[in-house]
Amino acid sequence: MRSETVAREVLTRAAVKVGGVGKLASHLNLSSRALSEYVNGRLAVPDALFLRVLDVVLEELPESERDH
Repeated sequence: MRSETVAREVLTRAAVKVGGVGKLASHLNLSSRALSEYVNGRLAVPDALFLRVLDVVLEELPESERDH
């Protein structure tokens, strides 16, 4: 079970990685406003969105770190 705090941190990390909330929203096919609502904790992050964003974050890790 994940916490909303962890979900927001993953969203923030993904946004930083791709160059901002707007670019992440575009990558995820969401509006910037909707993604901002999730990042700011005004809406709960749906599991499907969390998993998609987690994929974005994991793309930066070397293969050896993903296995741990």
